[in-house]
Amino acid sequence: MAGFIKEFDECGFAVGCMTYLDHYPGEENSPKIVLSIQIKNSAPIMAIMDTGAPWCIFDPDLLSLSEVDKEDGYRPDKGLNIRGTIYYGVLSRLPITFLADEGRDISVEATVFIPDRRFDNTWQFPNFIGLDGCLSRLRFAIDPSENIFYFGQ
Repeated sequence: MAGFIKEFDECGFAVGCMTYLDHYPGEENSPKIVLSIQIKNSAPIMAIMDTGAPWCIFDPDLLSLSEVDKEDGYRPDKGLNIRGTIYYGVLSRLPITFLADEGRDISVEATVFIPDRRFDNTWQFPNFIGLDGCLSRLRFAIDPSENIFYFGQ
């Protein structure tokens, strides 16, 4: 699968890699880098790598299943614009694990935005892995010809 994982591991660049999807399920018309991760000890979930997102953003129902305590978080003064809608919520630190197809998994303490649940609708957005507070805490490389995401400390 991963042509460079042995060399990347030997030089200390990456300890693992995974094949990524090039679209989010249900959004086939828009190319993305979609990774398999775990939040705390959740089942694996799919999330879009978003280098423009300030934090990770996940479905609030998914976070409640992972027993995330919103009371421990920080509530910013401003809301976060998610695809044209302003959401308020809390910021919390949670372990995010990148699941290796080859090599070793890696976990980072990520800053996660937990949106307040709106009473009038269900969560309609994909899950996002943000650059600041998550991806910025690891080393990564992408091989688009093979759809491989390499990662390390």
